[in-house]
Amino acid sequence: MHHHDECCGSEKGCEESSCCESEHGHHHHQDDKCEMLYSLLDVANEAWRDVLKEKIKDYIRANDHKIDDVAKIVAETNHKVWEHKMAKEKLACNFKEKMKELFGKCCDDSSHGGECKTSGGNGSECKTSDNKFKR
Repeated sequence: MHHHDECCGSEKGCEESSCCESEHGHHHHQDDKCEMLYSLLDVANEAWRDVLKEKIKDYIRANDHKIDDVAKIVAETNHKVWEHKMAKEKLACNFKEKMKELFGKCCDDSSHGGECKTSGGNGSECKTSDNKFKR
């Protein structure tokens, strides 16, 4: 029997007019018991997907002999990308500090306490009386 029939059928006590279609194609009801049943069905669907994902992962691990090489290449490349990003941030910070030494107070005290931050992309500006430097 379809779950709609179980909950909305005249035998079960929910009125047909109290059903509404959800975005997932389930019929939901104002009745708390029916809501709980559909909530449990959603949990079961999620668990089923999780089990399927684990089975797929197991299959890939057992049958894809290049997956370890792919993972190694991706991890090493990602590490190099972050090293490059941090080196770039350090260069930008050194630039700001040199400009600060040359022109005086350069970094905006209100945004980061007058110190150059290496967290990146904060858009702080270095200003002189007639020049403006923006990162």
